[in-house]
Amino acid sequence: MCRRFVVFQRGSALPLLLLLLAGSGILWFGKTTVNAPNKVQNQHETSMMLMAAKRALMAFAIAYSDNYQASGAGIGHLPCPDLDPIDDGVLTNDGPNPPCGQQARQIGRLPRQTYTYASPDPEEPGADRLGKRIEFYSMRSLRDEQPWYVVSSAFVNNPHTTIVNSLTKGTLSVDGQDDIAAIVIAPGPALHAQHQYRPGNSIKDYLEGTNADGDTVYTAKLSSKHNDRLIVITARELSAVLEKRALALVVRWLTEFNRRNCAANSMCYPFAAMDSLCKKGSLQGSLPLMRGDCDQLLSHQGKLDAVPPEQHWFVRNNWHELIQYEVSSQCLIASTQECEIDITYGRKQGTGVSIVTVRPPPAVADSVHERQGRSDV
Repeated sequence: MCRRFVVFQRGSALPLLLLLLAGSGILWFGKTTVNAPNKVQNQHETSMMLMAAKRALMAFAIAYSDNYQASGAGIGHLPCPDLDPIDDGVLTNDGPNPPCGQQARQIGRLPRQTYTYASPDPEEPGADRLGKRIEFYSMRSLRDEQPWYVVSSAFVNNPHTTIVNSLTKGTLSVDGQDDIAAIVIAPGPALHAQHQYRPGNSIKDYLEGTNADGDTVYTAKLSSKHNDRLIVITARELSAVLEKRALALVVRWLTEFNRRNCAANSMCYPFAAMDSLCKKGSLQGSLPLMRGDCDQLLSHQGKLDAVPPEQHWFVRNNWHELIQYEVSSQCLIASTQECEIDITYGRKQGTGVSIVTVRPPPAVADSVHERQGRSDV
């Protein structure tokens, strides 16, 4: 008889993209004494555009592995800016321009769109069909200028070797707030001589002061000499949802292992590992991703999601080092015992290391107490 399983998590449960779309973020507009209706309307439209751009960038980062396969850069990676020149205010090319991770930050225009991997075109042998289009903002949302975009080199998706996980720190700061992963900036109307050079390709023709000097420090304070409005993505808010995404993947792998293997006298859950090498009889350690002395691993036929473990974004971004795996001896072999997968989030505990535990459910009295504030993943 195959063992049934139930999944619990400590903390709030949130379906993947729901958590990021529910109002995460910091939007800075500064203060202004102008109350003209058209000014207020323009500010409202700008704020809507900035928030939509932030949601799109976070969705891109969280769903990266869905769009670019298990061997891609992995969740948490953000696109490079659009560095192509413009001609009469119209983009000649409107996608990212990689690579862009050679400096602490890269600034350019926010890409209007990008595409997922191309796939073979069944109607034209030898040709590829363009992948799915991902839009970061709509041209209809802009009254004047394309927004500018600053991304920390710690989060860019190119070069491909950039490691992003829940411990990754941002290299940008805004008005004293550090650990920022990305900034989207809406330039205000041209100040002083700026109007003489718009449309153009120089940052200084659109941004002012510290926002245009090429370092990692930015400001949102408005004045007669500065009218840039911006929104940020902090490393902290991005890491929180990435951790949930990575742990959801581990739960899926354990669930698939259970369904494949749990039968009479066979393993229902794998042994734990030491340094990712499975160790027979071990009940606590790391996830069993690589073959040690165990017969069965978390991977299936030597692969995770159809790629070798060492090529999977989960391993290449060191997520396996941030997760401790524990399994009860009562859950190893098939029986009538119901087991559950319990998750303790590392960020909530302040340790950075999450714990995935496979165990029998607690006694009914304890269960009611323990599960308050918990819900199914």
